[in-house]
Amino acid sequence: KINLEDPLLSGFHRRGRRKLREIEEGIPDCHVKFEKANACLMVSGSLEAIEMVRFRVECMTGPRKRLSVATWAEMMRTRMSQDQGAMVAEIQRLTGCRLHIERGSAEVRLFGPDDSVAQADQMLDRFEAMCSEIDLNVPTAFLPHANMEVLGRVAQDLCVSCRMTEDRRVWIMGFEAAVTLAKPIMERYIL
Repeated sequence: KINLEDPLLSGFHRRGRRKLREIEEGIPDCHVKFEKANACLMVSGSLEAIEMVRFRVECMTGPRKRLSVATWAEMMRTRMSQDQGAMVAEIQRLTGCRLHIERGSAEVRLFGPDDSVAQADQMLDRFEAMCSEIDLNVPTAFLPHANMEVLGRVAQDLCVSCRMTEDRRVWIMGFEAAVTLAKPIMERYIL
């Protein structure tokens, strides 16, 4: 018996059959039944299969963690990379926690068992301390000449992210050392 609490319980209410089928197809020799009245899953099968189901259920929900814009931008920039130093892949590999970077806001969702989530949360805090952002302080007179497409390519080559805010300020973000090195180079492209 695996007890369910919100938001997992409401998720099984909405998409229960599909989720149960995915669990049963992914774990051989188990049968899973959702008992709405008791707010639980009834699992039958080998002890190993039951533990696998319990682990899969634990990984279905996760807390949200707010990030600085600089940290979020660095994670978005490197999210598909498997290279050394790509923090999303590295945190997932080391903790066993799956990270989902929200596209519309500077936050990440952490999916996995509680101990993996706690480890990933600590690693994200350390990662956050390594990231920074700098305003290029571009004079307004130069902004019409600032080609964001070119700046974006230069930023990519320098392993940082670049964005122009609504108030027409140009920011570069990423690892602190990369941002420090990129600032004078990017200023040359604008001034």
